[in-house]
Amino acid sequence: MPAGTSIVDASTALLLAFSSMVGLVHKLRSGEGQRIDVSLFDTAIALQCQELAAFLNMDRRFERSRAGIGGAWLSAPFGIYRTADGHLALAMASLSVVGELLEEPRLAEFGDARRAYDQRDEVYELVQAKLLERPTAAWLELLATKDVWCAPVQTFDDVVDDLQVAHNELLTTVEHPSGGTLRAVGVPVRFSATPGSIRFGPPAVGQHTDEVLASIGYDDEEIRTLREDGVV
Repeated sequence: MPAGTSIVDASTALLLAFSSMVGLVHKLRSGEGQRIDVSLFDTAIALQCQELAAFLNMDRRFERSRAGIGGAWLSAPFGIYRTADGHLALAMASLSVVGELLEEPRLAEFGDARRAYDQRDEVYELVQAKLLERPTAAWLELLATKDVWCAPVQTFDDVVDDLQVAHNELLTTVEHPSGGTLRAVGVPVRFSATPGSIRFGPPAVGQHTDEVLASIGYDDEEIRTLREDGVV
């Protein structure tokens, strides 16, 4: 199903920020500026570089998984599975190990890499049937004994109470222009010398219009005229 967040929009903004830094380095070294163009379309294509490279260089074509496995070129047991009380994400893992932990010996039969891909829907169905037998936490504890890559599928209620989220200080509180407070996502990058923080809430519409106009040379009377004429 469609992604639940604006992946391409956010990725394009990050790409523009990264490209601006590259342009700045070029300016500092050469003294010359340059135009930088990014687009949502180009970003959407670039984000699929791995899958498109496989498509362009392999004779084989990907067929949609009937079990709903999203990754085009990922072998079993990769996928999202329902458990007795929620959902669980499984990444790449040894099918014999997973079969041992789930007490499903048939999984070992798909250990060959080609078969693990060709018959990934069959593997998914075998794994899914077993994971329905216990709650997510029980499976996570068991799978961890063999270092199987897995994680719970969390709701936002789970995320805001996650201990790792708290440890990484990923949520913060800022002042809102209305005078109240607003909870927001913090800075996901750590700088050892210049640590960042979220210091202001999102501005109200037009909150900084006068400041922006003044910064580019408009005086108070001109700004007042612009407001009276409905320009701003």
